[in-house]
Amino acid sequence: MKIRELMPQGLFSSKLKRHICTTISSGQFDTYPQEDEYLKMNKITTKRQFLGWIAALGGAYGLGLATPSLITYIEGAPLREAVNSVLSANAVPTGLDIGKPVAKLIEAGAIDPVKVMEVYKSRGPVPEWVANVLDGKPQELILSLENAAFNLNFLWPLGLATRASFNDKSPLRGKDLPNFASTGGWTLGVKNNGAAYFNQVDTLALSPEQAVLVYRLAANIFRPCCGNSAFFQDCNHGSAMLGLLELAASNGYTSEDILNLAKVANGLWYPEKYIETALFFDSLKGISWENIPADLLLSAEYSSIGGWNKNVRAVLADQKTFLRRQQAVSGGRGCGI
Repeated sequence: MKIRELMPQGLFSSKLKRHICTTISSGQFDTYPQEDEYLKMNKITTKRQFLGWIAALGGAYGLGLATPSLITYIEGAPLREAVNSVLSANAVPTGLDIGKPVAKLIEAGAIDPVKVMEVYKSRGPVPEWVANVLDGKPQELILSLENAAFNLNFLWPLGLATRASFNDKSPLRGKDLPNFASTGGWTLGVKNNGAAYFNQVDTLALSPEQAVLVYRLAANIFRPCCGNSAFFQDCNHGSAMLGLLELAASNGYTSEDILNLAKVANGLWYPEKYIETALFFDSLKGISWENIPADLLLSAEYSSIGGWNKNVRAVLADQKTFLRRQQAVSGGRGCGI
């Protein structure tokens, strides 16, 4: 099987695929960007570097690029399946309007649309839907790889600034409030530090029951860049996840609905981690990405950095165990239904 055939269809251009195949042949791989750098890249650069990481995945587990082990690994197509599952070519509509809450954040100064547009224009064309949101027009939140960085930048100040009763217990409170990545890193408001807007804006009408739901979910949803839950929103992804939970809950979404959206969002924000997680569940536990319970996937066991390293990365790194499983399924799924 050719390396090009491993790449998910519909997501990447032929030019990018040719570039990656050349990269693979030369053995020179790009480094996947750190989480904060992800937002600073245009999508072409991000995809190029991301695909470089995919090509290097076999090497990360000691499989090499031309060994019989890699051939067995590729013929089983687990990598292609994992990529296509986590980074589906089909965008996920949420049914949630992001335009109205962003308009309230703009009115409160938590988002300065001039600053935002200046940043985006310096990186390339601005999607029409992004301009519409910054103009205060209604716009459905759509989860996709192309939208991921834009969504993060809208949900980040939403989670940071939205007034909610549970924020009275937030670990952000105190003298260090301006020094977190989520506060000090948010410079696209009228004021240059997001701490000025923490828990200050009546962006969403959360009922007491909805606030309890958000708090319960946020305390149990983790991200594989640290060991903190979404309730401890000390970075942009933590704030963005909290914003997504609040937006969905305020629209009456159930716990199951919200968790499924959170699963998609985290996968798009941390694709390199969750593709490996998808490989782990599919290859070693026989559970496809679609069937992994969202609450389990997002738990500290599999989505905190410590849990992920121990329960996903370390297990996959046991090459012999991993390859035995691949060899066992490479001939098909047997006689079962």
